[in-house]
Amino acid sequence: MEKTLVDRVRRVIESTGGSQAEFAARLRIDPSKLSKSLTGVRRFTSLEVALIAELADVSVDWLLNGTSVLPPAVAARAEQLRPSASEVAVNRAEDLDELWSDLVELSAAPESPRLPRWDGEGSATVQGADLAARASESVLDAEQHTRMRTELPDVIENVFGINVAFDSLPTGLDGLAWVRGGFRLSLVNTATSWTRQRFTLAHELGHVLAGDTDRVLLDADVTPTGRPHGAETRANAFAACFLMPADELRRHVSGTVDDLAFAAAVGHFRVSPSALAWRLLDLHLIDEVSRARYARLSLRACSLIGGWSDDFRLWEHERVATRPPMLMARAAFAAYRSGRTSIRLPAAVLGREPDDLLVALAPSDPDPGIAGAEAVYVP
Repeated sequence: MEKTLVDRVRRVIESTGGSQAEFAARLRIDPSKLSKSLTGVRRFTSLEVALIAELADVSVDWLLNGTSVLPPAVAARAEQLRPSASEVAVNRAEDLDELWSDLVELSAAPESPRLPRWDGEGSATVQGADLAARASESVLDAEQHTRMRTELPDVIENVFGINVAFDSLPTGLDGLAWVRGGFRLSLVNTATSWTRQRFTLAHELGHVLAGDTDRVLLDADVTPTGRPHGAETRANAFAACFLMPADELRRHVSGTVDDLAFAAAVGHFRVSPSALAWRLLDLHLIDEVSRARYARLSLRACSLIGGWSDDFRLWEHERVATRPPMLMARAAFAAYRSGRTSIRLPAAVLGREPDDLLVALAPSDPDPGIAGAEAVYVP
């Protein structure tokens, strides 16, 4: 009798009459991943369980019934969720999760800081605002508050211990938050606008801090101007309050909001005109007529009115840049420099070929007297 998920998956594979490698190919996963899952080294992802059920024409309930294996905690923010988009994102998160496990085994994984304690009360909007206030208290000084505008991924990594990665994903998925054990990840799609990337990153942080990632959660059609319910309303409210703190926003617009003040604030807080317009309305700084008018402005128009057109061009250029999870990258290179692992681990974190990375690390004009010295790379 099959007592566990692994037992039932083995039975499914046997019923196909093929090999594990053939079954892995049908699942479109690496055979080594399937082997690790069948030996208990890694967990099956929720996506893999669903695909196995579909291939075997059995129910997901049958596969999962009686097992203690838990799915990864995932929350994704999507405009129009497509299987190809979610599959690529989940596979990338799973790969990074396994690399984190390698760092843990090497005693090289950085310790995850304790997240702010939070017990939500009131409406979802009130909960999001309260959570944002508590999260901001974790940002210790004025310098870090300033860095939130210019270096938001670094602040989230350093303060909350959440690995932040920007990657090119299929359209339809804004981002993904992944929490399992001590591993925390926010994955953001570079195919969206830079304002949406920032809002997505803050939105996913809200999900993590609120504990929404204790189960599989795929969010559809989430926008900063929408009025969804429950966890999505809370995450949107959190993102708006976290990116545009009320006191700072009031100081910046100096009471009366005109076209120049609005356009300048868009560039200062690096948010979309629509997101800023809704935030100003919520703070009773503008009326609905002004909100609707300002929300129709483009980022380019705001940059011209507000005098930050050079920044606009720079941010448009930078928005497609990928970013590896720097918490993991620093830890992987520290392990490499100390001789605890090969170059393959940091290369995998960076998404590079090991030989190419070694070439990149090599001195361009080495001193013959120090030939063969170990290359040092500091992310």
